[in-house]
Amino acid sequence: MNIPPFLFTQTHHTQTVELNVRSKKAIDEATSLTCTLYDPNNQAIESITINNSHTFKHTFIIENPQLWWPIGYGEQPLYTVDVELYTGNQSIDHTSYSIGLRTVKLNRDNDGDASKFEFIINDTPVFIKGTNMIIEDAILTQSRRYSLTAQIKDCVRANINCIRVWEAPTTRQTFSLICAINTVF
Repeated sequence: MNIPPFLFTQTHHTQTVELNVRSKKAIDEATSLTCTLYDPNNQAIESITINNSHTFKHTFIIENPQLWWPIGYGEQPLYTVDVELYTGNQSIDHTSYSIGLRTVKLNRDNDGDASKFEFIINDTPVFIKGTNMIIEDAILTQSRRYSLTAQIKDCVRANINCIRVWEAPTTRQTFSLICAINTVF
């Protein structure tokens, strides 16, 4: 038995963020699942355990959240959600998710001359310096090895803060984590 995939959503309020966590599938009746949220300084905020065959669904309340910002706009603090699956007292699977708390909106208001196309991160307009990326594995004739982390770091060195990906590079979770760590959204 493995940990089912998890989905995360964020609801932002003035001084708090609700981090909504849910599993896509139920866990087996003979297992229990523990989910712990850590702040960017690795201090536990809250831990919850469910037993039996329920899907996991919980809302963590984060007081005075540290927000994630793209390169050039601030820091990139990441919260961690650790998930552990148990049979009895024995851990049988473990995974971690890193999450940057942020709001992202697309402003398409009509400003008179034409419609805007402006990204708003944490209520701040962000000048997008973006690129398109086609992952090399998606090109059938390519066979060389590459480092996704190195490619994203190259983008950061070029002051790129947004990447549009044409093919799934690996799991969405892995790609998002590499981007979050390297200040790209």
